[in-house]
Formats: sequence, structure tokens, C-alpha cells
Amino acid sequence: RKTLPVSFEDPEDCEAGDLIFYEELEVDGSPSGRFPHVEIFIGGDSGTESLGSMPWNAHSRTKEMDGVQVFEDFRIAKENGKSFRVHCHSIQTWLLSEETSFAHAQIL
Repeated sequence: RKTLPVSFEDPEDCEAGDLIFYEELEVDGSPSGRFPHVEIFIGGDSGTESLGSMPWNAHSRTKEMDGVQVFEDFRIAKENGKSFRVHCHSIQTWLLSEETSFAHAQIL
């Protein structure tokens, strides 16, 4: 949260390039603290498109295709007994930061 402190309660507030973290929920719907998946919000024509990578058999939204692809909708429906909560974080603070680290990959 230190590097990406700006989060959106409403994913509709995401801008292209923002990160979408998927938190797996417990059976009772409570947060698990496990974040097994991340995608990049791109918006697109629908306003809900994202870029991500999943194995072909991970979820029906992959349409049985492996690897990086554009998904029509960032929202993941409950499947195989798993539910997810979406956390959207702006990358603007990271991009504008003067912090120098490997993650920033700044060329000196």
C-alpha cells in the first residue's frame, strides 16, 4: 500500500494502466488476504476491459486460451466455488515517485 496508496472502492474509477488485484474470498465471503491474480485495467470500448494472463483452464473467461490476452470484463464471476473481491490501485503515485529502486527500472 505504500507504493500504490491510491485505491478505488468503485472499479469504474480506474484509469488505463491501473492495477487490479483479485483477493480470494473465504467460503463465508470474508477476506482471505490471498491475492492470487493481478491484471492491468485498459478500459477499451466497453470501459471494463483488462489485460491479464491465465492458464486456459483457470476460468471460463479465458475461452480456453493460454497466456496474455485482453479480457472483455475485469470482473470475475464466482466459479469452481471461488469468489473474488476486486481491489483497484492507481499507478500514478508510483510513476511520479522519486524513489529509485529496481522496480522503477530508472536508467541513470
